Amino acid sequence: MINMIPAKNARCFVCQEAIFNPICPSCLKKEVMIWLERTNPSLIKEMEEALSSFKESKQNDISCILCKKDIDTCPYCFTEYVYDLLKDRHPDLLESFLTLFNYDFDHTGYSKDMY
Repeated sequence: MINMIPAKNARCFVCQEAIFNPICPSCLKKEVMIWLERTNPSLIKEMEEALSSFKESKQNDISCILCKKDIDTCPYCFTEYVYDLLKDRHPDLLESFLTLFNYDFDHTGYSKDMY
């Protein structure tokens, strides 16, 4: 059985909820860029600039499962940030984005528009 109890100080800096899916924004950003490369390469520069404003505070005792860097933001909050950028600038990409990057498992947050 998988241990679903997060590390002692594993709280998201943005939403203050426990981080149960420890994938850092940097790793998710790389995946978003790969997705953009395949769906709309002309947006890569624009989205890189927009995502560069997403800051982290490094306050947790938890590491990314991919790159092992300390993280402080949950995948939900980062993907919500990307979702909001796309919603404002390129709503035609939302369905494709949510197919790959939906951390709104309850469908009560940013993905509720799509379901």
